[in-house]
Order: sequence, then structure tokens, then C-alpha cells
Amino acid sequence: MKKIAIFGDSLTAGYDGQNTTDILKRKLAQKLNQKAEIKLFGLCGDDTKRALRRLPTVKNYQADVNLIFFGTNDASASHLVSEELFAENLKVILSQLENYKLLITPPLVNEEIVSSHRSNKRVESYRSVILEIAQEQDLLVADFYQALYDKDQKQYLQADGIHLTPIAYELLSKVIIEKIRFYF
Repeated sequence: MKKIAIFGDSLTAGYDGQNTTDILKRKLAQKLNQKAEIKLFGLCGDDTKRALRRLPTVKNYQADVNLIFFGTNDASASHLVSEELFAENLKVILSQLENYKLLITPPLVNEEIVSSHRSNKRVESYRSVILEIAQEQDLLVADFYQALYDKDQKQYLQADGIHLTPIAYELLSKVIIEKIRFYF
């Protein structure tokens, strides 16, 4: 059975406003008809700087498919992760993980709700870093930012303007599956 690692922040962990859930894992397992062992490596509040400390654990899992979903917290002005550091950290993560790697862009935020530390302009710039790295390294990208671009944010983002609703996880899992289906 193929193994999938999902490495990221609270969006990966499935934060529902109170607890972390395994909603992304369940959605992917359902779409893959249980043909993969999926392990979540998502941590609330994480950014790529902190993720580097957890990287050996993810690497030791030896996944066939590595889903790398960072950027939401990195793009927050309160995390102090510049675009340059974000790019360096992503490159370290990519260099350490073997087999198939899929980068996932962070989603839009609801600017009417979120604090001044977050903006779609910042998210867009971190998305651009991901797209550039993917092009440099000839990697596929699940562009979740683009998938949400014209959607009603109130349906896809929780009341905090950052975290995803179940309908957003349905869309996210669809965007991911489109990029990894050939592997299964």
C-alpha cells in the first residue's frame, strides 16, 4: 500500500475552531478508495521555520507521496518569516523528502475578518514563491489559492477568516487528487 504524508500547519491538521480533526485525511482516503495509508503531520500555528524541526519525523515516515502545505502562517506578519526565508525553508524540506512531492498553495484569507497581520496580498506573494520553486524544481502544484479565488469566502472559510470549512476541504481534496491520482 502506498503511503502519503501531509505536512503542514493547522489547515493540514484540520482545525475546526476548537480542535484538530483528520478531515483532510478522511477526504483523501475516501477519494482514493482507501488505497493509501495517510499520515497527518499538521501542527496548528506552524510555519516553515518551525516545521524544519519536525522534518526528520516526516522524512522517517518514508512516504511515497509528500503533500507540502505551508504558507498561511509564513505569510502572517506576526510570524516573521520573510519570503526569502520561506523559499529557503521550502527548499530544505523538498531536498530532505524523497519520492513524489506536491506543493500546495495557501488559500485566500477573508480580509474583512482577519487581523492586520494577514492579507491576501501577502498570501499571494508567498503563493508566488511556491509557484517559482515548483517551476525551478519541475514539481506539480495544487493551486488551492486559485481554486478558491472566485468562491464565496463565507462558505469556504470559518468565522476566523483563515481556517477551512468542510466544503473547502472537499475542494482541497479534489484539487490534490487531481495532481496525485496518476500515482495510485
